[in-house]
Amino acid sequence: FSSRRRHTRCLSDWSSDVCSSDLLCGASFLGVLYGSHSWVLFWVCMSQVGQWCSYPLALLLIILRSPNADQAQSLSAMVQTIGYTMGAISPLLAGSLFELTGRWTASLWVLCVIAIAQALAGHGAGRIGQVRRRGMSDDEMLIAEVGTA
Repeated sequence: FSSRRRHTRCLSDWSSDVCSSDLLCGASFLGVLYGSHSWVLFWVCMSQVGQWCSYPLALLLIILRSPNADQAQSLSAMVQTIGYTMGAISPLLAGSLFELTGRWTASLWVLCVIAIAQALAGHGAGRIGQVRRRGMSDDEMLIAEVGTA
């Protein structure tokens, strides 16, 4: 994706790319839920394609939205801590829902809701601009950008 963009650094809107990959995941979970049994393999493959696109895009957005290396490090630490914690808890939640209901339907619905929430968050994260610390003025932002160039 990034090699096809001119002026990749914060001048491109990545919202559609992020939302597309996340909504592909959500649609594939619905396909597993309500589609024909003969199409399950297709829907599982589509969910993997969506996830394969979402993860690198999330890491790329951390770099593109940060004005300097220190900001990128802080943002990356926060995002990855939250992401890996959610990733560690999710199998436990899915298994607990299966134990309670005896079916995977509730777990797949939770995944659909997570995919929608991820698309909404990705829409905001993919917009043009950079993340700045609270209280950081435009002058400080410019100094941070020039200091890393």
